[in-house]
Amino acid sequence: MFRAGGILGGPASNLVGLAVGSVLGFIALGWFATADNRRQVPSRYANLSGTRRIVCWTAITAWGLGIVHAYFLGLEITRHL
Repeated sequence: MFRAGGILGGPASNLVGLAVGSVLGFIALGWFATADNRRQVPSRYANLSGTRRIVCWTAITAWGLGIVHAYFLGLEITRHL
């Protein structure tokens, strides 16, 4: 789908990757942190599974991939200048 001959080839695929990685990744992190903080209000909350750490690392990884997509988007746009 994201190949040169696919639906979103060239700069469009990197733009989608940038939006998903950099923007939606941290929106999801904020949404999770808000929901998790609301669950922690009662004193009987126990986070035994480490989901908070997993979600943070997932968001950081998505942000890193978004940076890679931003680089390739800039490379693709400036290639024809």
